[in-house]
Amino acid sequence: MGNKIKFINAKGTAYERGKISGTELRQSIQNSVDNYKDLLNSKEIMKKVNRVKAIVENTFPEYVEEIKGRADGALVNRELYFLMMCAEILNEGVGCTSLVYKREDGTFLLAHNEDDSYRPLSAAITKCERPDEWFITYDYCNMPFGNAFSFNSHGIVKTINYCYSNDINIEGIPRYFIQRHISEAKSLEDFINRCNIPNRASGFHAIALDIFKNKCISIEVTASDISVEEIENYYVHTNHYIHKSINRGIVNLQEGSTSNFRLNKGNELLREAIESQGEKLNINSFIEILNYRGKNYYDSILALKDEPNFTCARFAIDTREKNNVWLEFFDTFEGFSMDYRGQSNE
Repeated sequence: MGNKIKFINAKGTAYERGKISGTELRQSIQNSVDNYKDLLNSKEIMKKVNRVKAIVENTFPEYVEEIKGRADGALVNRELYFLMMCAEILNEGVGCTSLVYKREDGTFLLAHNEDDSYRPLSAAITKCERPDEWFITYDYCNMPFGNAFSFNSHGIVKTINYCYSNDINIEGIPRYFIQRHISEAKSLEDFINRCNIPNRASGFHAIALDIFKNKCISIEVTASDISVEEIENYYVHTNHYIHKSINRGIVNLQEGSTSNFRLNKGNELLREAIESQGEKLNINSFIEILNYRGKNYYDSILALKDEPNFTCARFAIDTREKNNVWLEFFDTFEGFSMDYRGQSNE
């Protein structure tokens, strides 16, 4: 691919996949771990981390091997790198915005802004391959594979929204590993089952789209609960729980979050677009919504460099043209269409 964003093909054993990725993202990983190295000296934190690691090794040994390989490829301390996977212990979360529309002919549009702190060149597009299946993901250097938008060989597309919650099981399985797990779902039913594993540390929201069956669901997961809703019209999700069975009518927001504004503005703009464009609504229509800027960060959907969050990437797919996806990267100033299997259409 002739693009600025790195495209990594991670093949082989779990350890080998991790090492390939870690080698490619070495500098970014080294820069990231520097922010956490002092925590290795905290007996209290490391005691929690070691308990979590034992649970994850028992549940997802293959994913732990990927983490070991990544740490070795990046030439960083394995224990320090695993610590970064424990978002609940570190009390970390980011923001994203997802839009969905189901047309009258049953096809779907899905688009997503991926928001994080501004860290240039700290992610790649990675194709994670096994002998009989694969998934392609926006691959953060400080998380396991699959912790952002992804799409796989079974036709399952997913987007992820961090959701602020007080329902935390701090020594359970970190959500990063569960989000890795759902990236390989073989069906929407399998996706739900993978979300609903026991002993979760916290939760998240995911949109899962089956591009072959034209069926789309919204799933909200907490440490102790799960809710699944089928999307039959238009839908917007940001960074707080909105399913009534989960939020019990309470909007629970992280301090300083723009989640509620983005949800309301996204719904407003999407309704207006449907009314004016109808069945002609397309990926460009969604991009226009996701590019919305008000006067500042707090009344905008798109987040810029030097703001509390930064829209680092964007993903979109139209199941009328399900062989292609749209990708956009804001730190490298590029956007392009890519074949669903991972070949650039430039």
